[in-house]
Amino acid sequence: MIRETSATTVQHNLTDLLNKVQFQHEQFIITDAGKPVAALVDMMIFEKIRQNEQAFQSMSDEIAQAFAESIEDEIDALISEAKKAK
Repeated sequence: MIRETSATTVQHNLTDLLNKVQFQHEQFIITDAGKPVAALVDMMIFEKIRQNEQAFQSMSDEIAQAFAESIEDEIDALISEAKKAK
């Protein structure tokens, strides 16, 4: 279950919150002036988030590279056509 707590509450109850995260696998959204600013989650969830972020970045890089190569190929083809038309 994800609960919301203020930054002030975190400051005053950090040990208790860490125990709840570590042993009861609770999750907290930390707010400041009512706005979400951070999350407190156990390491297993954090590792999954980090792995997903790395996988996403890798896929994004592959897609960007594929499009870059595709655009370069198209430019080369257009240049070749232009040279042939001379």
